[in-house]
Amino acid sequence: MNLSSVGLGTYLGSADDAGDLGYTRSAQAFFEGGGAVFDTAANYQSGRSERALGQTFRKLPRDAFFVSTKAGYLPMGDGVTKEPPQAWFERELSGILSGKT
Repeated sequence: MNLSSVGLGTYLGSADDAGDLGYTRSAQAFFEGGGAVFDTAANYQSGRSERALGQTFRKLPRDAFFVSTKAGYLPMGDGVTKEPPQAWFERELSGILSGKT
């Protein structure tokens, strides 16, 4: 894999459907222009950045891009609902922690 010298970051933007669409379109255009490095994290746009990029990545060959993400900070929600942190934790992570993914 050849890594591009520039990556596409996904930190800022509106945490809504329009923002998600902007990221998917930008990621596709970036890839088509030769970009192969994508930067994201669970807390970017309350987790929406990773999900939006996933929509683009599903259409690309897996060996053609590199994803940099971070761990340690959990957004505790999706930027849309007012879900309490414990409910989010149990919904999102209980399967991972129990080994039942």
